[in-house]
Amino acid sequence: MTKRTINEHYKYNKLIAALRKKIFSGEFGEDGKLPPERQLAEMFDFSRVTIRTALKELVKDGLIIQKPGAGTFVNFSGEPEVKCQLREYRFCFICNRPFMDISPEDDPFNGQILMGILRSRKKRSRFKIDTFAIEGNFGGTIDFLQENAEKIMQYDGMILAADYDSGCIDELFRLGIPFVVIGDSGLMRQFCVVSADNYQGAYTLTRHLLKSGCRTPLLIRQDIDRVWNLRRIAGFRQALIDAGLEYDEKKNVIDCDPHSISEAKELGCELVRNRERFDSLVIMRDFHAAGIFEAFKEMKFSVPSVLYDGYQWICNLYPELAYLSQPFSDMGEAAVGILLEKLDSGTDVITTKVIPSRLHLPKN
Repeated sequence: MTKRTINEHYKYNKLIAALRKKIFSGEFGEDGKLPPERQLAEMFDFSRVTIRTALKELVKDGLIIQKPGAGTFVNFSGEPEVKCQLREYRFCFICNRPFMDISPEDDPFNGQILMGILRSRKKRSRFKIDTFAIEGNFGGTIDFLQENAEKIMQYDGMILAADYDSGCIDELFRLGIPFVVIGDSGLMRQFCVVSADNYQGAYTLTRHLLKSGCRTPLLIRQDIDRVWNLRRIAGFRQALIDAGLEYDEKKNVIDCDPHSISEAKELGCELVRNRERFDSLVIMRDFHAAGIFEAFKEMKFSVPSVLYDGYQWICNLYPELAYLSQPFSDMGEAAVGILLEKLDSGTDVITTKVIPSRLHLPKN
């Protein structure tokens, strides 16, 4: 792949997301034929070389097929539409507003969930979805619910992927709208939830490092009190214990929540200065990794590392990393399935789905 800067890789991720969205929304027409590379390059303001690289990745994903002499075609076949009369629904998708200057759909986390929602829509064609991006905190969510109660109650169902607490859930129950929450919560089993297996993911990543001979891994985690964060820490700790190693939070964990790559880069410089503290890294966020490895590169330092948030843009930037591929698109599709079943049956059954992540090893 052509060497790109961090910002260029992030923009490249937006290109992949935009192409996927057009595929799942059916914008390429009944025959599913994509425009030629030249036209796509003009459409998205990328070079033809970059467009060609993106198409190759979509071929790997099984979303398109390239036929020599004929062109590029959508390779996504949805389930046959149900012939009986079923009600169509209107859903809203509530997510956190990205802290970068990008749209909610272009954010790696939101974009993957929306991809799953669109994939479900391609299969079922029974609902429309509107997206609302709100401030990323508990107060922002409950304020949005209260200030937009009348608008929200016009929807048949909601998929909530924004920060929430018990107060937000109480407000949703008060509004009386069927909803599915995406993300780990200590309130699970009280309402419908779809989440990734954060404990299993952190355990698998850490275990991979330990099996390669590392003995003092350092966990770079977010400094926030969320259940999913605590479960990742628990998975990391258990992997150490199962390997016969001592876990000491003061020695094995660093809290950091940078809001820019430059802030994470400062952490990378600090890690190099304290290199005797660890022999490997378990990094929880893509922005952590981008800044840390940029600092390592400038200071000519390297250490075995694994990445939890293995989004496409950061994995393209650092192909030597072992990373965890989180099932965000599967979570989005599962959330739609739960809502449809709930609305079609008219029952209040509480469904909880925990979807495992996959470990990806670098190619030799």
